Amino acid sequence: MISLDGETLKIAEEIPNFSAWVRAQLMNLKDQQKPSKIWSYYCLGCDNEYFHKSEDHFFYCPNYHVCKNEKRLEPRALIQ
Repeated sequence: MISLDGETLKIAEEIPNFSAWVRAQLMNLKDQQKPSKIWSYYCLGCDNEYFHKSEDHFFYCPNYHVCKNEKRLEPRALIQ
């Protein structure tokens, strides 16, 4: 539930799907206050670095069909 005054109501009425916009703004605020973590993974087979939002010990190279590296990639570094 959000309470708006006359001025903010006019602004809100101009924003398509205002509820979704408010939810997105709140999630952005949450990310700024507590940024999500991003882990780095490196594949020796294709010499590429990949990023994943969690420390995943069962992360495989997304490019394995080309590089043929079927081994799990270990988390290399916490980026954020």
